[in-house]
Amino acid sequence: IPDILPFITAANSEVPYFILDAMEKADDPAYKPYLIAFLKNSKPDIREYSLRILCKSFGKSVIPDIMPMLDDNDSYVRYSAMKGIIEIAGKEIVPDMLKLLRSENANARASAIAALSELDEKSASAEIFSMLSDKAGDIRYQALVALKARNWTDESMLETIAIMLKDSDSEVRQQAMQILEKFKYTAALPDILPLLKDSDEYIRINALKTLSAINDEKTMLEILPLLKDSSKRVRREAVQAVGGLCRKSQAIDKTAIDHLILSLNDGDEDVRNAVLYELGYAGDKSTIPAISMMLKDVDAEVRNSAAKAIIEL
Repeated sequence: IPDILPFITAANSEVPYFILDAMEKADDPAYKPYLIAFLKNSKPDIREYSLRILCKSFGKSVIPDIMPMLDDNDSYVRYSAMKGIIEIAGKEIVPDMLKLLRSENANARASAIAALSELDEKSASAEIFSMLSDKAGDIRYQALVALKARNWTDESMLETIAIMLKDSDSEVRQQAMQILEKFKYTAALPDILPLLKDSDEYIRINALKTLSAINDEKTMLEILPLLKDSSKRVRREAVQAVGGLCRKSQAIDKTAIDHLILSLNDGDEDVRNAVLYELGYAGDKSTIPAISMMLKDVDAEVRNSAAKAIIEL
């Protein structure tokens, strides 16, 4: 063993992996202290490979050595450490993860949230919910991801989650909207509508999706301007939102229909396709002449969509 250790830092990047691979195949307890030492190697791949071998070969005895890796500066190492600990200890590790939620290290807190979510430990939902006030944006984001992924959110949490729509972190705002979208939380409308003007196009898209889910006709006038948004993805989502509100309305909304017809001139074929789909289901036969003009569109799919819309009407 002492003879091969110097090669772990060899210039040839493949050499360390040959050594670790040999250690894994040998499955010899004598290698354990060397593998533990490799957890402090400067190369993330070496640390990750070493901890995987340790978890596989030595079980619960290495948990004290693997736990510090939950705050490693490399996200893949942290993820592998979290997965390895869960595979070894299962729900026995829950108390340790709950303690880790209060760690000074943000990486460790994020690993604890991920572990509790992976274990589907619903009893920890209140603790994770409390992490929405964490000073680190990534932790607030991870907490929302866990609450959403495991369906741990209930209506009592929605008021707090609605406040997250004003968060400084755009990913936090997006996650908050996705949860509010699921619950169709109408009380959040005053906080969602300003996000239609957010500088981040994905925030605008998520705001439109959330408004579509809530499906409140009063939001139509706020949505229509986004049919002219600079982002084609936002325009396409706006078309779908307007179309959804039109289908909900008992009477044909001529203002909305007129705006959709104008969008038939959009420079993006996907947007034009979306408009034709919505017009086809809007039920306003007066749009057939405008739709018929699209039978001459340069894009074959748009022409096909125009024919389908006419048939639908």
